[in-house]
Amino acid sequence: MANLLFSILEGVLTSVPSRRSKLINTKFKRLKKEKWFQEIVNRYGTLFQANTEVRNLLKELILKKY
Repeated sequence: MANLLFSILEGVLTSVPSRRSKLINTKFKRLKKEKWFQEIVNRYGTLFQANTEVRNLLKELILKKY
């Protein structure tokens, strides 16, 4: 029973996005409005957005901008 409760609590806590993820997701929303980005999404699909290298690059761009 305790194991089940711990699993549920762990799932809830890991489903809450971090500040970094929120910033990156906001950047993706802005990029989706750009035509060149839409072409990349059409070519490679949306799976590349989950790639850690792409997300780290966006994080670096966000940090340099602000």
